Amino acid sequence: FVLRSPGAVSTTMLTNRTLLFDEETSEGTDGESVADELLINDAETTSNPVLIESKNAPEASPSEDPDKNSNTAKLTTDATPASSGTTAPSPGTDASPSPGITAPPSPNTVSSDRSSSASTSSTASTTSSTVSSPTSTAATTSSTSAPLNPLIEEENDFSELLKNTELTDFIIFSAYEPESAYFTTLPSMDSITLSCDVIIAAGSSSSSISSSDIARMSPKEVLNCLSSLGHLPWPPSVTKSIWKAVKEKVDSLQDSTMLPIKRDEMLQLGTLLPAIAAYDSELLDMGRKNIDGISLLGRFRTLSSDDPAILNLVQLFITLNNVSPSNPFTSTEAASLGQLLCGLREDQWRDLITPSVFSSILTEHLALLDCSVSATTSVHLATMLTTLYGSTANWTSSDLLSTGWMACTLSPDQLSQLTHHAMEGLTGQAVKHLSRQQLGSLSHHQLSNLSPHAASFISREQLLPYTNMHRRRGIRAAGGEDEKLVDVMEDIESEMQMGDMKDMMTSPEPEPTGGVGAIYPSCRVLLCFLVIMVTFGL
Repeated sequence: FVLRSPGAVSTTMLTNRTLLFDEETSEGTDGESVADELLINDAETTSNPVLIESKNAPEASPSEDPDKNSNTAKLTTDATPASSGTTAPSPGTDASPSPGITAPPSPNTVSSDRSSSASTSSTASTTSSTVSSPTSTAATTSSTSAPLNPLIEEENDFSELLKNTELTDFIIFSAYEPESAYFTTLPSMDSITLSCDVIIAAGSSSSSISSSDIARMSPKEVLNCLSSLGHLPWPPSVTKSIWKAVKEKVDSLQDSTMLPIKRDEMLQLGTLLPAIAAYDSELLDMGRKNIDGISLLGRFRTLSSDDPAILNLVQLFITLNNVSPSNPFTSTEAASLGQLLCGLREDQWRDLITPSVFSSILTEHLALLDCSVSATTSVHLATMLTTLYGSTANWTSSDLLSTGWMACTLSPDQLSQLTHHAMEGLTGQAVKHLSRQQLGSLSHHQLSNLSPHAASFISREQLLPYTNMHRRRGIRAAGGEDEKLVDVMEDIESEMQMGDMKDMMTSPEPEPTGGVGAIYPSCRVLLCFLVIMVTFGL
């Protein structure tokens, strides 16, 4: 416990923890201060040292010598002073003091120096003497180490556990893995009949089911779930089998009186429309009144531009709706046909798509196509582009980007006139359809400014039989670390080295500029020979 005088603040260490006691002073009616509160450590009252402070201790003056401060109490008695480290006998006994216990002071004879040492947490404004009970030393030691014993034992156990080499024979965390036995009790998909509710609840993950799963469903469930099945993200490789399974279960898709498939059914079938167009194109009603369903089909860029069945759909639309040069496509019709426009013939590109329709649907629809067109059609479309944007020498990257796929219809001369900074607007769909001559017309500066995505579409066939070294460097710079392009460039490098040598030998010799910096072609040829010898280990 601590007995303190007014104006004094003292601290004491209790069980290796520092407790700071703030003074609370109250004034009586006569102006005298009342006794301070008695602070007791509930947890360790019997084992902690007790600090007794004199209530009437004088305040220390700032001018006193700080060297007189001491952390050890000085005890004076009428008899011979007890030496430090001796213990006073218990009250009522004359036993001699024993080492390690401090004798209690006699009344009115306690004096002490003011302490300012931070290590003992005593302040300069109090005088203190310490009285330790006979068991204080042992109790303090035990109370200090007692909380640490469980931690030390746990650390020792863990250290021994880490030294155990048998741990390497166990799978880490195997003791904490969840039970997996119930996975072996799950029924196989072949023994389950799905319902429409299950497909709806599973959402897009239902696209993992197979055609055999749909074949086991009841016709009513398939009919009720037709819209859900038609909006799942089916992989292109399974759409044919899924469509056939759905077709066999829905009677309306087999009844000739219910055919062809009209607008509402097209909107329901959704992602299955490409399979219908490829394998059952005669089931689709291509009349103008079904333009909403047709537009859904035209959005699929996965439609093959070489499949005759798909290409024939636009011809069927032209026939059913009497589209002709005198009655050409409207903007809505041309935009709705989308990818189906790849089935237009040369004269139809020229006669059925007017310049006004062309300009209105270029950016949002025509630029997104993925078609292979003839040279005559390319010339016609390139003329319409230059009529709309002017000479390619003045095109910006935004102009080139807005043309999308149609940039591949530009002639080699028109492509070579594009500025370097405009090349970042060239799309991958356009690069994919560039001929060898068109790609060869681009300088290495133009090629190096391609976007990485566009450069990744460059194929081996476009670079053979020979692409000079500077253009190859430009392609590498644009493609970066694209794995496919890197493989293509490394694959053709050996075939290009002989062409590089011929190109260097036939190139005109520049006039020497003199000095050590002059470069002669013969030196370049010799250096090229050395590189080839090192490459092939000759």
